[in-house]
Amino acid sequence: MSYLLDHQTFLRILFSVGGLILFWSLALLFPFRRDPELREPKRWMNNLLFNVINGILMVIVVPLSLFELALNPQTVGGPILPIPFEGLALPIVIGVVLLDLGVYWQHRLFHKVGWLWRLHRVHHSDTSFDTTTAGRFHTLEIFLSFFIKGGLIVFFGLRPESVIIFEILLNFSALFNHSNFSLPASWERWVRPVFITPDLHRTHHSIKHDEMNRNFGFSITLWDMLFKTYRGSSSEDPQTMPIGLDHFRKKEEQTFVSLIKQPFKG
Repeated sequence: MSYLLDHQTFLRILFSVGGLILFWSLALLFPFRRDPELREPKRWMNNLLFNVINGILMVIVVPLSLFELALNPQTVGGPILPIPFEGLALPIVIGVVLLDLGVYWQHRLFHKVGWLWRLHRVHHSDTSFDTTTAGRFHTLEIFLSFFIKGGLIVFFGLRPESVIIFEILLNFSALFNHSNFSLPASWERWVRPVFITPDLHRTHHSIKHDEMNRNFGFSITLWDMLFKTYRGSSSEDPQTMPIGLDHFRKKEEQTFVSLIKQPFKG
């Protein structure tokens, strides 16, 4: 685990950039949807700009990273209910599971609470669906997500290894399940009972309200199955189903500046 701790920044960048290139390339070679909008440079440049701006602002504004919080939880008064079994691999696994469960419920909360939905709908208002959508989150949502995950880390005294593994899995999974390609049918049957696939998460980005409020998980399907939010497929053809919201569909509403302002509109 010492390599993981010593090279955590490099590993996160490697999996993030590598995942983006990998799943973008797969979508170019084996595209699932032939939506012309997917090839518009302005769209994916706007989406990627969120990654850049959010990453820079997090470094500038937030004094401690999640990794540093895990190294020194006592700097903010934690841990309160530390996980036992110090020194074993088990607390690392428990930490990853707790963070993943926390993100599942965070996702549901952002769909349920009005002012949180205003932030999260920036992500859902993308009228196409590809791996660049994975990073299209309003800056305020990124900050709130940081504090939610940070709260879990401090409260339970989660190990730094758990934080690194979880952040790598979360970013890589998001790039995978937002990508515009689908696994072969023979693979899909075996993978989707465990992991969220692009086909499952595409249903979550359906324009239909009842489908949008299903499949909240980012990495594993366990939480959706356990809490009865799992949906296997859309009621429409996934290759042609409308993606996004029934409003904010005009091109002028899809620019970076308009998206930043979107939560403050009706």
